[in-house]
Amino acid sequence: MASIPTLIGELQRFCDAFDFTTPGLADEIAEAAAAGIAVNMDAEQDPDGNAWPALSPAYEAWKSAHFPGQEMAVLRGAMKTAQQLKGEVVATPGEIKQTYGVDPQARQEATQFQEGDANQPPRPFYAFSNVAVMLVDQVLDRRFDVVVPP
Repeated sequence: MASIPTLIGELQRFCDAFDFTTPGLADEIAEAAAAGIAVNMDAEQDPDGNAWPALSPAYEAWKSAHFPGQEMAVLRGAMKTAQQLKGEVVATPGEIKQTYGVDPQARQEATQFQEGDANQPPRPFYAFSNVAVMLVDQVLDRRFDVVVPP
């Protein structure tokens, strides 16, 4: 039977495995979450899998004329990049805070897109979906396997 100090040391190893200030871990988790958000954006759906409201006929005509072929969530390209979706990441040992966007233009476009306004219904996108959770779980599983080999 293991001694109490040995047991505590083993438990500490598990805690250390998920210290989000470990170099690169918070970024890897944030990138996985952003990739999950991008999957939903590509499918033009909210994090729960519900389709976004269609573009108004007038806006769809304008967008087709000025930005042909651009899908929803893409106009000038500022909002839907991996860098913007990852945004700003702040990590403490037990928590990661991820805030959308790295520049004011993308944040402004994303806020209008997510919340809607008088001319556009809300099209929520920036939240954990099942895909984002699965991708983050994969990162954490790999991390666990490195620290605590099977």
